[in-house]
Amino acid sequence: MGTGSQGEGADDAADLLWARPAADPVGLGPLPALPDGAPDTTPDGAADRAQDTAADGAPDSAADGAPDSAADTEPAQPHPGPPRLTEDAVLRPREDRPVGGVRGWLYRVTGGAVNLGPSRSEQAWDALVEACCTPCPEGRRVAVISRKGGVGKTTTTLMLGHTLAAVRPDRVLAIDGNPDAGTLGHRVARQTDATVIDALADVGTIQGYPQARGLTSQAPSRLEVLASPEDPHASRALRGEDYQAVLAEMERHYNVLLCDTGTGITDDANLGILDAVDQIVLVTGTGLDTARAASMTLDWLQSNGRGHLVRDAVVVVNAVADTDRVDVDQVVRHFADRTRSVHRIPHDRHLEAGAVTDADLLAPATQEAWLRAAAAVVEGFGLPSARAGR
Repeated sequence: MGTGSQGEGADDAADLLWARPAADPVGLGPLPALPDGAPDTTPDGAADRAQDTAADGAPDSAADGAPDSAADTEPAQPHPGPPRLTEDAVLRPREDRPVGGVRGWLYRVTGGAVNLGPSRSEQAWDALVEACCTPCPEGRRVAVISRKGGVGKTTTTLMLGHTLAAVRPDRVLAIDGNPDAGTLGHRVARQTDATVIDALADVGTIQGYPQARGLTSQAPSRLEVLASPEDPHASRALRGEDYQAVLAEMERHYNVLLCDTGTGITDDANLGILDAVDQIVLVTGTGLDTARAASMTLDWLQSNGRGHLVRDAVVVVNAVADTDRVDVDQVVRHFADRTRSVHRIPHDRHLEAGAVTDADLLAPATQEAWLRAAAAVVEGFGLPSARAGR
């Protein structure tokens, strides 16, 4: 018998079951026929019961074609056993539910009775979230760079980190690699005074994630930040090999590392970081001078043995100023011809304060723009890396 619910065909299955010959309970077979004229010694009613048994399906080898011997009997089929307790077999599939708009309103007010499914925009959003969740079991290091200040480089590091940490199941860490008094650590609520210098001192001695967590501050998005020392003399003393050691140590405990950098592209610290990452995010503003500086950064990387970082780069164009006189589309096309992906980020007043950032307070268009940029960064996780040791 099957284990499915009764529905169409259930009655047919029942008919087949009861149509099977009744088993002989004691194994005696049918009663032998009496010879003509012999007295009937069967107890009263027994003959009738015997006839009833035969009529109800007692074995009759001649009429039913039953096998003449046990050797001709087909072997019994093994019992398939109980159904497996897997999610596919036991759990009902979860229906897609609309969240916003008229579809979401109808779903809520009808208690789910009217479900038109997610809208196209919601489906596109879900696809971006899924793209951001691409696994990177070997870890991935991303440097966020710019040769011009004031274009939103630290904000880009922060928002990419918030976005990825909020949707990915693994750990995301943003490291302030700016030796010139970096401010990334001030963009989340500080939970510790530890800095990159403390992480450098602990290299090789961190026993597990709980100890690494003691060096960082965590935002509600789950993004963790390793701050730069506030003393500029201390931070300027850090060299490229120091940042490389910190990156290698923290990668043992975090899957995705984002590293904010300084503006001096040829500084020893920046060179060390560039040689220790898998890919870069290049940040520019919408002004002509910032776009030129970003383009020259690509030129320098290309001519100094780091062309692989250029080919796989993601460019973020931050709207940090009035763009009425600038053809931003032309800026986007320029970088699209040179890099893997370009993303425009609209101006958002919540980001211009330069303080602790709550990603939930961003305008929907800004949130979507950062989600698209983050998905483009994660798309590069599957590309080969020229980093030493990979």
